[in-house]
Order: sequence, then structure tokens, then C-alpha cells
Amino acid sequence: MATQHAGMYLRSSSTHLLNKTPYLGIGSRPTEKIFFLVNSTNRSKEERLMAMVKRPEASTVDLKIEATKAVFCGMLEGLKHPYILPVLEVDYIPEKEFLVTFRPLTKSGSIRDLIHNAKPRDPYARKYDKTGKQLSLRLIREYGRQILEALLFLRSRRIPFPQLHSGNVILDREKKTCRLTEVESSLINIEPRYSRLLAETPAASEVDVEALCFGHVLYEMACGFELSSPVLDCVPPHCYREVGEVLEGIFNPNGDDALTSIKSLLRHPLFAEVSLREDLTDVSGPLSSGEKDLLKLAKKGGGGGKKKEKKKKQHSSKTISSTSVPEDATWTGGVAGGINAVGPPKQKTYHSNSTSSPARQPPPQNQDTTHTAVAEPVGGRGPGLPSPDTSPPTSDAPSGEQSAVGKAMGGKAMGGKSMGGKAMGGSKGDGKGSNGGKGAGKGKSTATPRPAPKKPASGALSSAAAASATMSGISDLGSPEAVLAMLKKAKKPKKKALSFKEKLAAQLGGR
Repeated sequence: MATQHAGMYLRSSSTHLLNKTPYLGIGSRPTEKIFFLVNSTNRSKEERLMAMVKRPEASTVDLKIEATKAVFCGMLEGLKHPYILPVLEVDYIPEKEFLVTFRPLTKSGSIRDLIHNAKPRDPYARKYDKTGKQLSLRLIREYGRQILEALLFLRSRRIPFPQLHSGNVILDREKKTCRLTEVESSLINIEPRYSRLLAETPAASEVDVEALCFGHVLYEMACGFELSSPVLDCVPPHCYREVGEVLEGIFNPNGDDALTSIKSLLRHPLFAEVSLREDLTDVSGPLSSGEKDLLKLAKKGGGGGKKKEKKKKQHSSKTISSTSVPEDATWTGGVAGGINAVGPPKQKTYHSNSTSSPARQPPPQNQDTTHTAVAEPVGGRGPGLPSPDTSPPTSDAPSGEQSAVGKAMGGKAMGGKSMGGKAMGGSKGDGKGSNGGKGAGKGKSTATPRPAPKKPASGALSSAAAASATMSGISDLGSPEAVLAMLKKAKKPKKKALSFKEKLAAQLGGR
């Protein structure tokens, strides 16, 4: 069917004729690009390559408009450079939406043909099934320098070329040069061969798209096979060391070794020291206003490839706060969202040691109540001192008062000075505390602890009641270890500061 379309088109042409075996299955996209072998009608009858390219739907360049078509064809035919394969003739078939181009046909084929030692006219599916062979370092340097010069020329003409791959670099062994082809593919938005790799490579935000494509071609020439990953994890051991350094600079740019553009690659010693025989003077005129508009239109359709974006500093997303999802932050007392909740202060209720107190139970019959002190499970205060109440804040007496009473009964009161050291009226003591201890006026007492009074102070917890409550709690929980675990988890209430009168009343009541 494609050959019939080509024959019908060439019947109206006076420049080319179909060859006896016109169809060439050399392309990897037989439905998008179809190649034919044709002969010119001049005296030389030389063979040329005719390509019919299907215009994609995503293309923004409408070649059905005669003015646009004229600018497009004139721009392609006007590209004159020793390292770019010339376009001899360009046309467009609006009924079939085929772009038709005619180019010289060389017997050497492409760089990929050279790597795989394949015949250029063999079908694509068959000629690359063998393992490739790396090129010599001399050819890599020469071909690399020529490709870079062609890319620099296209950049000066504002023509992007993300379609660069080893199959689009045509060799001329007689002249020992290579030339780029398929330049029109980027203008009509043909998907590049390395589109997926270019989109996924981490270096895409720093390196030009043409430099990345050149890195793929360089890798294939130096290794004998294509780079199938968007990331260059390691360079094969048989790759040349000089080429490996360039590949690292392209795919892993870092500091001064980064090679992010065509100009930086041309300045590298691997390519800068190659001597060229061809004249690279650009004799083409400046771009016309129509060509500039056409190139802008082509870039809007994606013909320019993925644009290089500047790196933006990524601020840390870590926040110091509570978990926003309460279900993921539960604890033994509830969800984490209620830990720091602020509410009104709780009203505390205090009870005396009367028999009507509902919070206390009578001590068991077999409990010895003659002792005045019991060992505390946690943070004991020593013999002779009552155990602090570990019950909730609604117990008979606040922990602050108990602490004050304990200090007074142990020989400390009134800001930490013994009663023997200073009199209550402000007069000096005789050095001996009223409890039998020696008070040197420095707040220390060596008196032996005396038994607890029979009548505890108002609001204070007696030693018998404390021992009874402690032993009852131990018996309820089963073991002292359970009590220790409970006390460790319990949240200690804040101590209420006592006034001077309250401290004095507590001490006198203890006596």
C-alpha cells in the first residue's frame, strides 16, 4: 500500500523514479516512517533515499497552509553544513498527511550499522540481532567531535534535535565523516527514540537534551550496545577510561566535572584536541521572521524536547508537632490529641481521718499498727517518716501537706532549719533542738526519729492508715512489683505550697 502511494506521488514528479526494488525496511517505525529507494532522472541516475513520514496529530505545524509549507521546505533545504546530511527536496501530501523528503544514499550506512557490522539495506528487525562491537578510541573522538559541531550549528539556527541516536548519524567512509539526518522530525513533533529515558533521567533538570542524547550515542560507540537505563550506575569495564569520564560528567553532573551543554563537551580535551579538515564557517543568512515564527510554533508542540529546569531548593518538610492523625498516635490513656489540651483547673476535695471518710477502709485485723513507718515502694523517705499518699488527688490529704508534716516530724521545719537552731519568736536557740537533736543553726539535725504522734494533724495521714492503705493495695494488686509499675505510670500531682501559718499549724499539731 505504501509503495502504491509512493508510485502515485512520483508519477507527477519529474525528478525521481522508483527503483525496481523500492521498499527498504530499514526503519524501526514502519507505520510512521517508510523508506524507498529511488533514482534521480538526471544523467547520473544516482540512487537516493526517499522517506515518507506521517505527520503526527500532536504536531502544531500545519503544512496544509501554503505559506507555512513554503517556509518549512525552504528552511530544511537551506541547511548547509559538512556534518549534516543535506535535504535535496521536500514536499507534503495533504490528502495523506505525508511529509516527503529526498536525501543522498550512502553505502556506509549509519554508526549503528558500523557497530553491529550490518548491511545498511537489510531489514531493521534482522540486521541488529547480533551483539555489537565497540569502536576504536580514534573513531569515537572524531565522530564525537563532528556530531557536536553539527549540534552546535543546529543550536545556532534555533533548531532542536532530541531525535539524535546512532541510527540518525550517517557515515561517509570516503570522506571519513559522519552527518546527522532526520532533522525535520523534531519540527513536526515525532517522538524521540530516547523519550522515556530522557524523561526519567535525574540529570534532565541540569543537562541539555541534545547533550543527553549525545551521551547515549557515545555510550553505544564505546561499549557496543545501547544504554537501556535512564541512570548510569556504572561504566562497563571494557569501556575506555577517557570516555567513561565524559559519560560520568553527562549523566552524573557534579561540580567542575559536569558536562551539561554542547559547548562544555566541545571544550573537553577528548574532543577539543581533534583536528578537523572541513570548513565550518556558517555562510547561511540570518533567520527570517517566518522561520522564527515556525520554530516557536514547533517548540510549542514539544519539538524542543524537555526543557532544562533550574534546581529549586527543597526545604525540609519535617515539622515538630503532634501527630495529625489521632488513630496513629494512641497511648494508654487515649489519643495523643488530648494530651496537651488546656482546661479549667480541677477542684480537689480533702477529707479528714474521721470514720465517716468514704475513701479509707479500716486496717485488717492481723496488721500490726504499733510501727510508725513503712517502707515506700518508690522514693522512700527513711524510717520514722510516713509514706506519701499515692492515691489520686481526691484523697484525704494533699501531698504537699504530707510532705510538710514529714519534714517537721523529722527535725526540719520553717525553711529547712531545725527548731533547736532558731526559736519561733526569732531568738537564738541554745544549739539543741527540742526533739533531742543538735541544731547548729545550719538547718541540719542528727536527732533520731521519734515515733509518730497518736493524734495526727488535721488533714494529715497517720502512719497506721498509710501502712493499711499500702498493704491493702499490695494485696489487691497481687504483688509489690505491680504496685511499683502502677506508681511509675501514675502522674504525680503538683505540690501545693503552704503558707507560713499552715506550716506552723501542722508542726504544732504534730507535737
